[in-house]
Amino acid sequence: MAWISFYSHIEHPYPPLFLEMIANSYYPECNVTSVSGMYLPPSSCSASGMLGSKGCFSVSSRGRAAGVHVFETEGHVGLPDKWSEHINRAGQLTGHVAQTRRIKKAVAAASSSHAADRCGLSGKLANPPDDSKLLLPTKYIVCRPSDNDLRITEEMVREQNDWTNMAYGGTSPWERRSFDTEHPPAVDMGIQFDLKEVTFVTDPNCARYGFVNTSSVYKYNAGPLEFFTIVIIGDDQSGVLGQTEFPQTWAETSQEQMVVVSAAGFRHYASKMNAMSGSANEDVAYDEGDTLVHESGHALGLFHTFEDGCDNSGSSSFGDMVQDTSPEQLPHYACDPSKSCGSPDPVHNFMDYSPDVCMVGFTQGQKQRAWCMLENYRPSLFKTSLVKTEEGRHKKR
Repeated sequence: MAWISFYSHIEHPYPPLFLEMIANSYYPECNVTSVSGMYLPPSSCSASGMLGSKGCFSVSSRGRAAGVHVFETEGHVGLPDKWSEHINRAGQLTGHVAQTRRIKKAVAAASSSHAADRCGLSGKLANPPDDSKLLLPTKYIVCRPSDNDLRITEEMVREQNDWTNMAYGGTSPWERRSFDTEHPPAVDMGIQFDLKEVTFVTDPNCARYGFVNTSSVYKYNAGPLEFFTIVIIGDDQSGVLGQTEFPQTWAETSQEQMVVVSAAGFRHYASKMNAMSGSANEDVAYDEGDTLVHESGHALGLFHTFEDGCDNSGSSSFGDMVQDTSPEQLPHYACDPSKSCGSPDPVHNFMDYSPDVCMVGFTQGQKQRAWCMLENYRPSLFKTSLVKTEEGRHKKR
């Protein structure tokens, strides 16, 4: 329940901050004084309180076993400064960030009963036509804090777009793991992103707090009927990798119809920063560019593979509305095998949180859902993007 609560506040968290959260959960001088068999720092906290790195917090004893005394507290202990600020800012604003996860869960719940989702379960959807594809006119907007900030370049944007097209074409490279018995599902989604425009805007508020003050981002999306818009938050201070609205949440004319990703999850950003600084401060686990692949999936109506946890394992209830992705209890942050809901977790699927080197592809059910969602909720973009493939044109002749 603590993890579920955490994800309700922090959508697509930047994983290295988990280390800071763990470190913050323990007082740096916790071995100074022994009190009743427990090693605690000297403090003025009450008998029901413990001293942490940021002051006293209330606890209740849950028992002792094998020399370990277990305590429980309300809330999240030791949140990193970026996540704390993100939550505090979101609570002060009436923007979308505080609503995103709630809307998502509500949509998923409504979809399970087929009340609010025009597409429903993937098994009931028709396969997209073999002789056609969706060529989405795509626009990138890079929010940077100053004119001379060159951390994200146009060359990086074009390389990221090419990488994203590989992913949606089902041709992402695959590194076999010891637990792999065959190539993971990686269908050609029949969706490609046709790069039309790259725009750089100097806007410190958008560049640093775009995940919280969402109006600073959406104002740049002037053509939601014409473009699949992607915004890069160039200097994020929220500790979030990406945050994207679902197409069914807003009208197709809404400026909210866009993908938002942090530079920290952009292709080759981390390796570039590490090379420039001569250090390893940036996490290269998300350096390939799959964060944008993942967030684009949300913009096409795809939920997380861990949506609703194991509650989506029943024959008539699928949290992600896709019947050929196995349910999993929580997201993966490592490329390792597990069966959290009884069947192998889909760690290679782009809609998990696995490291980039682990992510390989989408399933046929996700393809069916993405096409249906785009056609039903962004019909103008769908219509202008639908083109015949070379094979389809030859068949027609």
